[in-house]
Amino acid sequence: MFYWPQFIKLSYWFERQPNYFSSSVDRLFVYAFFLMIIISLAFKFTAYLHNKQKKPYLIVTFWNKMANFTFWMACLEILYYFFRYERVMLLSSRFWMLLWLITFLTWGGFILYYRFKKIPQIMSEKVQKNDFEKYLPKKKNR
Repeated sequence: MFYWPQFIKLSYWFERQPNYFSSSVDRLFVYAFFLMIIISLAFKFTAYLHNKQKKPYLIVTFWNKMANFTFWMACLEILYYFFRYERVMLLSSRFWMLLWLITFLTWGGFILYYRFKKIPQIMSEKVQKNDFEKYLPKKKNR
Protein backbone atom coordinates (compact mmCIF):
# COMPACT_ATOMS: atom_id res chain seq x y z
CA MET A 1 0.00 0.00 0.00
CA PHE A 2 1.28 3.44 -0.89
CA TYR A 3 1.62 6.17 1.65
CA TRP A 4 0.62 9.12 -0.53
CA PRO A 5 1.86 12.06 1.61
CA GLN A 6 5.46 10.88 1.14
CA PHE A 7 5.28 11.87 -2.55
CA ILE A 8 5.05 15.53 -1.52
CA LYS A 9 8.28 15.53 0.48
CA LEU A 10 11.51 16.49 -1.28
CA SER A 11 13.48 14.13 0.95
CA TYR A 12 11.60 11.22 -0.63
CA TRP A 13 12.48 12.26 -4.20
CA PHE A 14 16.11 13.22 -3.53
CA GLU A 15 17.08 10.37 -1.22
CA ARG A 16 20.66 9.41 -2.04
CA GLN A 17 20.23 5.65 -1.80
CA PRO A 18 16.61 4.57 -2.02
CA ASN A 19 15.55 1.10 -1.01
CA TYR A 20 15.77 -1.85 -3.37
CA PHE A 21 12.89 -2.58 -5.67
CA SER A 22 10.67 -5.46 -4.69
CA SER A 23 10.76 -8.50 -6.97
CA SER A 24 7.39 -7.60 -8.51
CA VAL A 25 8.60 -4.08 -9.37
CA ASP A 26 11.79 -5.60 -10.79
CA ARG A 27 9.75 -7.79 -13.10
CA LEU A 28 7.52 -4.86 -14.02
CA PHE A 29 10.54 -2.78 -15.11
CA VAL A 30 12.00 -5.60 -17.19
CA TYR A 31 8.64 -6.42 -18.81
CA ALA A 32 8.02 -2.75 -19.57
CA PHE A 33 11.47 -2.49 -21.15
CA PHE A 34 10.95 -5.48 -23.43
CA LEU A 35 7.42 -4.36 -24.27
CA MET A 36 8.66 -0.91 -25.29
CA ILE A 37 11.43 -2.42 -27.43
CA ILE A 38 8.89 -4.68 -29.17
CA ILE A 39 6.56 -1.72 -29.72
CA SER A 40 9.50 0.28 -31.10
CA LEU A 41 10.28 -2.49 -33.58
CA ALA A 42 6.61 -2.63 -34.58
CA PHE A 43 6.57 1.12 -35.19
CA LYS A 44 9.75 0.87 -37.27
CA PHE A 45 8.24 -1.97 -39.30
CA THR A 46 5.07 0.09 -39.82
CA ALA A 47 7.17 3.01 -41.06
CA TYR A 48 8.97 0.65 -43.43
CA LEU A 49 5.66 -0.68 -44.79
CA HIS A 50 4.25 2.82 -45.26
CA ASN A 51 7.41 3.85 -47.07
CA LYS A 52 7.22 0.75 -49.27
CA GLN A 53 3.58 1.50 -50.15
CA LYS A 54 4.51 5.07 -51.15
CA LYS A 55 2.38 6.64 -48.42
CA PRO A 56 2.92 10.36 -47.70
CA TYR A 57 6.28 11.14 -46.22
CA LEU A 58 4.69 12.83 -43.22
CA ILE A 59 3.05 9.58 -42.13
CA VAL A 60 6.33 7.70 -42.47
CA THR A 61 8.01 10.41 -40.40
CA PHE A 62 5.35 10.06 -37.71
CA TRP A 63 5.96 6.31 -37.40
CA ASN A 64 9.73 6.84 -37.30
CA LYS A 65 9.27 9.42 -34.53
CA MET A 66 7.16 6.95 -32.56
CA ALA A 67 9.81 4.25 -33.01
CA ASN A 68 12.59 6.56 -31.82
CA PHE A 69 10.46 7.74 -28.91
CA THR A 70 9.70 4.26 -27.58
CA PHE A 71 13.24 2.99 -28.17
CA TRP A 72 14.95 5.83 -26.29
CA MET A 73 12.43 5.82 -23.48
CA ALA A 74 13.05 2.08 -23.05
CA CYS A 75 16.81 2.65 -23.02
CA LEU A 76 16.51 5.36 -20.36
CA GLU A 77 14.22 3.12 -18.33
CA ILE A 78 16.61 0.17 -18.35
CA LEU A 79 19.52 2.52 -17.55
CA TYR A 80 17.64 3.80 -14.52
CA TYR A 81 16.82 0.21 -13.54
CA PHE A 82 20.52 -0.71 -13.77
CA PHE A 83 21.56 2.22 -11.59
CA ARG A 84 18.87 1.38 -9.08
CA TYR A 85 19.83 -2.30 -9.03
CA GLU A 86 23.52 -1.48 -8.52
CA ARG A 87 22.61 1.20 -5.96
CA VAL A 88 24.72 3.91 -7.60
CA MET A 89 24.59 6.80 -5.17
CA LEU A 90 23.06 9.75 -7.04
CA LEU A 91 21.96 8.06 -10.26
CA SER A 92 19.54 5.75 -8.46
CA SER A 93 17.53 8.59 -6.91
CA ARG A 94 13.80 8.66 -7.44
CA PHE A 95 13.78 12.06 -9.10
CA TRP A 96 15.26 10.43 -12.23
CA MET A 97 12.10 8.37 -12.52
CA LEU A 98 10.04 11.52 -12.15
CA LEU A 99 12.20 13.20 -14.81
CA TRP A 100 11.74 10.16 -17.07
CA LEU A 101 7.96 10.41 -16.66
CA ILE A 102 7.94 14.14 -17.45
CA THR A 103 10.12 13.52 -20.52
CA PHE A 104 7.86 10.66 -21.62
CA LEU A 105 4.72 12.78 -21.37
CA THR A 106 6.29 15.86 -23.01
CA TRP A 107 7.91 14.02 -25.92
CA GLY A 108 4.80 11.90 -26.44
CA GLY A 109 2.67 15.04 -26.39
CA PHE A 110 4.79 16.69 -29.07
CA ILE A 111 4.55 13.60 -31.26
CA LEU A 112 0.77 13.43 -30.85
CA TYR A 113 0.55 17.16 -31.62
CA TYR A 114 2.55 16.52 -34.78
CA ARG A 115 0.25 13.66 -35.80
CA PHE A 116 -3.13 15.23 -35.08
CA LYS A 117 -2.45 18.94 -35.68
CA LYS A 118 0.57 19.46 -37.92
CA ILE A 119 0.16 16.60 -40.43
CA PRO A 120 -3.46 17.47 -41.37
CA GLN A 121 -2.51 21.15 -41.60
CA ILE A 122 0.47 20.45 -43.88
CA MET A 123 -1.59 18.04 -46.00
CA SER A 124 -4.38 20.58 -46.50
CA GLU A 125 -1.84 23.29 -47.40
CA LYS A 126 -0.32 20.92 -49.92
CA VAL A 127 -3.74 20.24 -51.49
CA GLN A 128 -4.48 23.97 -51.66
CA LYS A 129 -1.10 24.64 -53.24
CA ASN A 130 -1.64 21.91 -55.85
CA ASP A 131 -5.13 23.26 -56.63
CA PHE A 132 -3.70 26.74 -57.09
CA GLU A 133 -0.73 25.65 -59.19
CA LYS A 134 -2.77 23.67 -61.69
CA TYR A 135 -4.11 26.95 -63.10
CA LEU A 136 -0.68 28.57 -63.44
CA PRO A 137 1.03 28.44 -66.82
CA LYS A 138 3.71 25.82 -67.13
CA LYS A 139 7.08 26.23 -68.77
CA LYS A 140 7.15 24.59 -72.21
CA ASN A 141 9.73 21.97 -72.94
CA ARG A 142 11.54 22.58 -76.26
